[in-house]
Amino acid sequence: MDRHLQQLQAAIWQGLIFQAVIAAVITAVMFYVLYLVVKAAVRDGVREGMAQGRTNGRREPGKAPTANLPDMRAD
Repeated sequence: MDRHLQQLQAAIWQGLIFQAVIAAVITAVMFYVLYLVVKAAVRDGVREGMAQGRTNGRREPGKAPTANLPDMRAD
């Protein structure tokens, strides 16, 4: 009877270790996919945030031409 109990315990441990390894692999893959998604979102956000220049394509973000801004002087 003791031998059967040891075999059962060994089978349970093997199953637990197998499940832990599978969970670790799935977690690693999910974090990698999350990394790729965030990287693409940041890249697209930076590209969208950069304004289009009229002559040479892209410009640095936040630098709007002064001709397009209304007069904001406080008189």
